[in-house]
Amino acid sequence: MSELAHFVSVYIAVGPASRDVVLADVAAALDAAEGRAYDPFGLMPAPAFTRAVKLLAAPVHNGWLRLASAPDSRLEPVLDATSRHGLTVHAVIDAELVPRITAYRNGSIVDLAGGLPGAFDRARVNALLAVPITGHGSAFGGVSSAALPPDVRAMSSGLGSRQVERLMHTMTAGMGRGNRDSAQSALVTVDWDAGAGRWMRDVLIACGIGDHVLPDYATLSTAYRVFKRLERRPGATLYPGDSEATAAAPNALDYAPVYYGWKG
Repeated sequence: MSELAHFVSVYIAVGPASRDVVLADVAAALDAAEGRAYDPFGLMPAPAFTRAVKLLAAPVHNGWLRLASAPDSRLEPVLDATSRHGLTVHAVIDAELVPRITAYRNGSIVDLAGGLPGAFDRARVNALLAVPITGHGSAFGGVSSAALPPDVRAMSSGLGSRQVERLMHTMTAGMGRGNRDSAQSALVTVDWDAGAGRWMRDVLIACGIGDHVLPDYATLSTAYRVFKRLERRPGATLYPGDSEATAAAPNALDYAPVYYGWKG
C-alpha cells in the first residue's frame, strides 16, 4: 500500500511454523520480486528507494505472528507469501481514521470469519464487521479531534474547526504540499479506546488474535534504533522521543526486522 495510514499490521495464523520459517518465505518472495534487502538500523545510511517493505515481526503469540508495518510498505508480495502458511489478516486504519480488515488464504481474499482457526466468537466478528466505522469525536478536515495528540488537542481547545485547521497548517508551514500532508497526518494518533481504534481492537480480540495493536510501527522502529545505538555506544545521547519509545517498547529487540527496497 502507498497511501497514508495511521496503523498497518499483518497477523498470520502460523500454526506449527516458526517465525523464522515464515520470514524466510517472505524474504524469498521479496527476493523474487527483485527487492534489495537492507538494514536501516546500521551505521550506514539506508539507501534511497522509491518503494520499500518495512516490517518488524513480533514473537509468535497464541499461534499468531504479527508484522508491524510502515504505512507505505509494498505488502502485496508479503501477503501472498504469508497467506500460504495460514490465514493472513491485513489490518489498516487509514488516513481518514477508517478501519478495514482483509483476510487472505493461499494468495486470495477470503471471508474472515469463515477462515479463522481455533476458538473464536463468530457472531461477534460478523456483528463488528457489519458496522461501518467512520471515526470518533468532533471532526475537522476529516480528522477526529479525539485523535489528536494531547498537546495539540490542548492547543486547539475552544477553537472552531476552521481555526484548528489553520493551527495545523501553521504547524506544518514551509513544507511542500506532499510533505505537509504527511506531517499533518502524522500529527493525528489513533484513539485505541474509541472509534476506529476500539473497533480494531474488538475485532482482533473476537478473532482470537488478541489485543495486539501496540506498540505501533513508529514506536517500535524508534525503540529498535535506540537500543541498537546503545548496544554500539552505551551512554549515547538520547534524542527527543527516544525515552518515550523505549519505555513503550522495552522488548523492541525481540522483533525481527524485514526491510527491502526497490529503486524503480
